[in-house]
Amino acid sequence: MEKVEQITAINKWDFDFEKVAVQAYSLAGSPYTRWVPAGMPQLPSGLAESVFYLYEDEASALAGRPFGGTGFFVGYPTGLASPAPQYFIYAVTNWHVAVRDGFPVIRVNKHGGGIDVLPLDCAEWEFRPQWHDIAVAEVSLSGIHEFTVVRLDMLLTEEEVRARFMKAGEDVFMIGRFVDHDGATANVPAVRFGNISTMPQPIRQVTGASDLGSFILDMHSRTGYSGSPVYVYRTLDHDMRPPYLARTSNINFIALLGIHWGQFPEQWEIKSGGNPLPEVVSASDDARYIKGMSGMTMVIPAWAIREMLEMPKFQERRKKRLAEIAREHGPDMSPVAESAAEQPSDSNPAHREAFNNLLGAAAKTKRSDG
Repeated sequence: MEKVEQITAINKWDFDFEKVAVQAYSLAGSPYTRWVPAGMPQLPSGLAESVFYLYEDEASALAGRPFGGTGFFVGYPTGLASPAPQYFIYAVTNWHVAVRDGFPVIRVNKHGGGIDVLPLDCAEWEFRPQWHDIAVAEVSLSGIHEFTVVRLDMLLTEEEVRARFMKAGEDVFMIGRFVDHDGATANVPAVRFGNISTMPQPIRQVTGASDLGSFILDMHSRTGYSGSPVYVYRTLDHDMRPPYLARTSNINFIALLGIHWGQFPEQWEIKSGGNPLPEVVSASDDARYIKGMSGMTMVIPAWAIREMLEMPKFQERRKKRLAEIAREHGPDMSPVAESAAEQPSDSNPAHREAFNNLLGAAAKTKRSDG
């Protein structure tokens, strides 16, 4: 039986928030104290390992040339327990990075230092024409790679937006590739911070789609950050409502907001005051304006990534792989936690049922072969 490397997944419990005491009230009006998350969380060390860099070819990746973009790994749960594989691994980035602009090659860190390169072709990245600027590739990583995956249940849903009454002003941060200092011998992602300016608005994307919504953030970005994961969080110190409302379950949360795909440009008027323009400014003698970036960043909602992962071709590949796992690992006899909670969305009971069905089919095949 092939050895299965256990995959570390990023989930909301990995973010270390400071806890503060807040007075709350029971449904009967009795006061009690709650210790609730507050402020900006300490980011888990594995968060940076969920990010990879994209290059034009292997030589560029090995040399760390300052061109390309960012992507991140998402873990789609198999619904199975160890030692069976627990996640299908998907690389997620922008279509305009991996396909249109021709940066399909993945660079990932190795344990103990150094990098490894996964040579992919543009044709291996799946996307939907005239849709969101998203491209996805299923990948296989091993124990030599220093990586984590973002759990599927970290991806924000439209239902959560409504349930948590999300509005403009929510705190966000993004982790991605700062090409001017992205690490020569290893990927060293950089974090940027900001706020939601508007909830999803129809914005024309580089794919040609014009009726699909994107979040607009007040957060500076630059070349190289395209494809970066963007997170949203809310805690007591960041919520503008009275503290006693922390007795509800909708105040404190952290989730993957979506994927960064672009910025709004703006024109800057040239005012040199009679002095020569700086060398970094390129403009003709009669030019009065140059183009720059406004600091208003656009993010495709995380639920679009979920939708991509449910494409029929990905479902068929997962079904085929589950059949192989059933033959390799046998029945799932792991202990079951005896709580009365609803089945979490990240456990994929359908996969567990499919696995058991496939296991039965595999057993029948073995008997008939014998």
